[in-house]
Amino acid sequence: MIRYWLSIIAMVVAVLPCHATTFYTHRLERIASAVGLSGVSIDNGHDTLVVYHGCNLRVKSNFAGDICHIGYALFSELDFDRIKNVALCNFIERYALELELSLDGRKPESRMDIDRIFISEGNWKMLKCISAGSLTDVEEINRRMYRLTWSIEGKRLSVVIPADCQLILGADAIELENMFERDVNRFPVNSPIDLSFENAMSSKSDSIRILERGHYLNELIRGDVYFTDNGGDLKVYCDARNNSRSISNIMLTGQFASSIPMKLTINKYGYKNSVVNTTVQQFIAYCVDEGCSLYFGIKTYGDKRLTGTLFARNDALGYNHVLSVDFPTSIISGGDDTVDATLYAYIPLHNVTEKFFKQ
Repeated sequence: MIRYWLSIIAMVVAVLPCHATTFYTHRLERIASAVGLSGVSIDNGHDTLVVYHGCNLRVKSNFAGDICHIGYALFSELDFDRIKNVALCNFIERYALELELSLDGRKPESRMDIDRIFISEGNWKMLKCISAGSLTDVEEINRRMYRLTWSIEGKRLSVVIPADCQLILGADAIELENMFERDVNRFPVNSPIDLSFENAMSSKSDSIRILERGHYLNELIRGDVYFTDNGGDLKVYCDARNNSRSISNIMLTGQFASSIPMKLTINKYGYKNSVVNTTVQQFIAYCVDEGCSLYFGIKTYGDKRLTGTLFARNDALGYNHVLSVDFPTSIISGGDDTVDATLYAYIPLHNVTEKFFKQ
C-alpha cells in the first residue's frame, strides 16, 4: 500500500522547508510560478498539501530532490491503490490545475482537444471536485487509453485519457530525452532490483531453473531469466561456459559481481546524439524504476562479442526504451571492457516493430 505523509500549510504563497530546489520538468516550474510556489523546497519522500484559492494542492518530490508533481489533491490513498498507476493519478491532479491556469493561453476545451482528452459525461470544471470515494470505475483500453468515471454530487464525470507518455509526464520528446540523459546516472551503480522466484519453473536440467516472463515482438525476444538451484538457494545464472545466457541474464536483471561500464549513445530528436558514460546496472535501474518490463533478443554471437537489443516496455504509459548493445564476452570472465550501446528513448508502443531488433 502506498503511504503518504501529509503536512498542511494554509497559505496561498507557500514557503516549504528543506532541500528540493529543482523541478523534474519545465512544465512543473511554470505551474509553480503561476500558483506562487517558485523556489519551493520540500522534504524528500513526503507529500505536502498547500491551500491555493480555497483548494488543496499536492506537492511531491522524487528521490533526487526534484519537485516532481504539483496538482489538486484529488485522490485518496485507496484511490491510488485502486488505479495502480501513480503517473496517471498525478497527471489527472496536475491537468485539473493546468486547465484552470491556462498556461498556454488556450481555453480548456481547446487544450483538451489538442491533448485528445474526451469527456463523455460532465465537464472539465468537475475535475477539481473529485474527492475520496467518488471514483466508480477504472478501465484500461488495450495499452492505448484509460476511461475513468466518478460520481460527483449525484452527477457522472467520465474522462478518456490517451496512454501517451508525453501527455501524462508533461514533457515533449526532446525534454524526455534530455531527462533520461540527466537522470540515468542519479541511480546508484549497484541499485538493487527485486526478483521474484515464486513462478520459477524447472527446466530439463536439475540444476537450472527458469523464470518465464514471456516474449515481445517475436519468440526470440524474451524476458526469461535463468537461475542455478543449489539445494533451494537460487542465484541468477552467470558462467563463462555459456556467455549468451549469462549476458541475457545481466541485461534483464543487472545482476553481476561488479558494475559494468557502458558507453551510452542517446539517439535524439532532430538527428542529434549525446554520449553518456554510465553502467548497465544504472540503465536497468532507471527502466525498472519507471515500471518497465524488460525483454532481450540476441542478434549476433561470437567468441569475443555479443550484440542484441533490450526492449524496456512500459504498458501503462504506452512507450518503449530500445537499447542496442555490443557486449564484450570477456566481461563474464572478469574483463574490464566497456559495453557500447545506442538508445532510442520513449518510443511510442505503436511505433516499435521488429525492425528495431533487426537493424
